[in-house]
Amino acid sequence: MKKLKKPAEKGRRFRKLKWFAKKSLRMAGIAYLTAFLTLSTHVGYHYFKHRKPEIEQGMTINELEINGYKVNINGKEKYLTLVGETHMYTKKEYEIAKKLIEEHKYFACEVGIGFRKNTSTKNYIYGWIYRGFFDTSYLYYRLGSGRWYKPLAHTAKNNYNIYPLEGSNDFFDNLSFKEKMLLFSEFTLSLLISPFQYYNTIGEIPNENEYEYDFGELQEPVIDKRDRVMAKSIVELLERDEIDKLLAEIGSAHLKGVTENLSQEVELEKIQE
Repeated sequence: MKKLKKPAEKGRRFRKLKWFAKKSLRMAGIAYLTAFLTLSTHVGYHYFKHRKPEIEQGMTINELEINGYKVNINGKEKYLTLVGETHMYTKKEYEIAKKLIEEHKYFACEVGIGFRKNTSTKNYIYGWIYRGFFDTSYLYYRLGSGRWYKPLAHTAKNNYNIYPLEGSNDFFDNLSFKEKMLLFSEFTLSLLISPFQYYNTIGEIPNENEYEYDFGELQEPVIDKRDRVMAKSIVELLERDEIDKLLAEIGSAHLKGVTENLSQEVELEKIQE
């Protein structure tokens, strides 16, 4: 009889352990949701009480990096203005961007406006999920930084033909399934802790734009490979006879790599903007 009780005892222990695990997960979920909602409520209070007035007074971070170059290409001297940005602007950055657009006739950016129509179905779906996670998390960053103005490409689209520096689906085509899942997991984590984006942003120093970007395993497909593609596209645009002055908009994380790749293909001389 004792031998017959052992399987029953194991079954009871397993059911007890299962019940305990479910209860622990439920309590952890409730604790997380409570903390998330509490932090989000405080973010809203702090934004309207403190941060919004500061933003209206211009107390925001300047991350717009503008570098001007003389480019010697095929024996001709041309001009390139390379802008590193975070893809959303503060009011001050927006005003600077409008002036840049007025000073240039030809404009290029990472992908351009409306160029995603040739993306494959699976990348299109993945892109929408990725974008949804990113935008939700980015909302807290925008609250803290005051970034409510659309970037150069959107500002310029009504007056210029925008040249894309990379194909519509280059970004996701550069990623293997494993890398896509890694990127997805990182943005899932970013979404889960998104209220901290606000607190990190308001703790940064205004007009401080010296950042180091580290993408780990994703450095080659997400940054390095695209840097080479965009640098090549800039050279090809400058080789056109009709273009003697080009304004190019890229993400700040690409600025260093694109510049280094450009210097390997053409002669660059930095000028004061």
